[in-house]
Amino acid sequence: MIFCKKTYVLSLALLMAFFGQEKLLAQELEKYNGLYKTKSYVGKAAFSYTVTEKDTIFNGPFSLQRSSLDALVAKEDNSFLIKGNFNQGTPEGKWLFQFGEFKSNRESEVVDYQYRVLISGIQEEAKGLIAKGVPDGEWTITAQEIENSEQIATLFESAINFEAGIPQQGFSISDKNSTLVGRFLRDGLAHDDWSLFSSQSSLGEETWKFKDGVLVTINKTTKNGKETIPIFDFKQGDFKTINLDKNYLKLVALYEAQHATTSSQVHGMEKLLAKNADYYAKIDGILTDLGNANFKPEFKVKVPYFKMDSTQHEKLDNTFAVVDSLLISTAALLADSHLNILKRSNEDAMFHYNVLERLQQEYLLPLKELSKLNEQGLLNYISPKELYGYLFSADAPQKEFLVMVDSKEEKKEKAFVLNNADGFDFNGENLEAIFNMYGFAKEGVNLTLLELQKILRIEKGEQELVALEEGLIAQQQQIEGLLDSLPKDKWTRAIEDINKKMEQGLTDYAKLRTNEEKLSFAHNQKQCNNQLLLLANQLAAMPMQQQIVEKAYLDPVWNPFMATVMEEEVKKRITVAYKKVLLPYFIETTKASMDCNTAAQLAQDLEFTHKSMLQLREKETKKLEKKLKRENNPKTVLQLFHQFTNAK
Repeated sequence: MIFCKKTYVLSLALLMAFFGQEKLLAQELEKYNGLYKTKSYVGKAAFSYTVTEKDTIFNGPFSLQRSSLDALVAKEDNSFLIKGNFNQGTPEGKWLFQFGEFKSNRESEVVDYQYRVLISGIQEEAKGLIAKGVPDGEWTITAQEIENSEQIATLFESAINFEAGIPQQGFSISDKNSTLVGRFLRDGLAHDDWSLFSSQSSLGEETWKFKDGVLVTINKTTKNGKETIPIFDFKQGDFKTINLDKNYLKLVALYEAQHATTSSQVHGMEKLLAKNADYYAKIDGILTDLGNANFKPEFKVKVPYFKMDSTQHEKLDNTFAVVDSLLISTAALLADSHLNILKRSNEDAMFHYNVLERLQQEYLLPLKELSKLNEQGLLNYISPKELYGYLFSADAPQKEFLVMVDSKEEKKEKAFVLNNADGFDFNGENLEAIFNMYGFAKEGVNLTLLELQKILRIEKGEQELVALEEGLIAQQQQIEGLLDSLPKDKWTRAIEDINKKMEQGLTDYAKLRTNEEKLSFAHNQKQCNNQLLLLANQLAAMPMQQQIVEKAYLDPVWNPFMATVMEEEVKKRITVAYKKVLLPYFIETTKASMDCNTAAQLAQDLEFTHKSMLQLREKETKKLEKKLKRENNPKTVLQLFHQFTNAK
């Protein structure tokens, strides 16, 4: 049996309820020793707990561990140890976390009357104090490389002091190559110098200078020399306190890229901070699953805050949705195999292909990056000028540009010019300029997509038209064959109206001159004919369906005067509505002037009416019959049939 938190129910619950002492007994401390399962870990557990309202509350010492010699010898073993203490469901006191990934060379030796197996792998360990569910005092996290049961290298190490969950004073984080040292103010804000020292001269050194949580500059020393990079300026206006997390590091990298004068980038600081955050998140996930805890290291920083109004937010939302759609359409067309072959021999195709590719690279992809920044919640922390520079790191994209066109005779350039390009103002390095770039890109991409699709249609047109024309003729022959197989009655006359509609479509098609017009018309007509044929087949089935319905509404009745059993129609108001209102309506609506949408809806109504009549025969319908009294509107009758057929 595996003990699972929040699902443990004592078998004595009935007795406790019986004696009215459930609340009292639920507070009694119980002990458990056996298998236990959290969201991510299953192992041998030992803990004390109480049960309150069927919820397991840990209280006292707690341990959960796993290791498997069989798994280790066979292949590898993932071991773990989680050990600490709870106070009424909240982690408290000393805690130890160990995670190992080990392999064995499958050799063993006897030491002090015990078999010893040498292991190699990685051992991760985190330990420290917790007060009321948050880290308190010094917490250390290490990752050691193990070879033949001996430590050979420290892969990662961090030491951070906390007070009631808030990082305090100095800290250090290191890996095999670098060490980061820094400090915090009492409120957890980053302060003073955070310095990264490398054991390899090729990696250089790096110092982040904070002032009251604001990262003012980054100083870097590499083999290319020294550089001071300004990041956030106190003159930028309002500032907001946020967590130093991966999104903040992305923000710093964005500002750094805008102000760095060299291409050399040192990212050791970001990597160490991100790795440390991952370790704390892992422990936080375990503790949160077990009880009430918040173990995330609350590294606090301040960033400039640029508020946007509702109109700007609305424009951005619209921009993101359209850009995603345009990127999908653009990628599909640029990857079209036929177009990639055609552009090699068609100058017009090559021109528009190259225009589309350039619009994708210079406009759509930067605008997609804008969408990513919004998803990460960073847009409000980037000044419009910095944002403009980040998206369009070189000069602003050009409204008029030249693309290469490889003609049969020579290679040459051809200009792309949007007729209303002057209506889009790219100047200003602000959001409005970015919105104008979006408007320009949207119009340019849509026009280019249309041109390329037109070229493909013309190229594919001849073969496609032959197939479409054969399909239209086959559809016409299908409905004519259906008419020939049916006796002449009111239903076949309705099908004849559909046949005339389809014949008129062929007549209209024959009057068209260009392949482009024919392709568009033939595609639409083929889809329309499918709907018309669906309706025709439904009408053809109506005589048989009508007989089934009429028979279903007959009940055998004893006639004492005739001394025989006779059939009597029941639920007459329903059958009258069916025969006198709905069926004439269906025939009348089936006219040569009907459109395809009407045909599709009518086919659905016919099918529904037949099924509904059979279902209503078995239902209690007194209320329906009352509503049908003197009701002659077919649409109202259909609505009532829907209402009572679907009613439970």
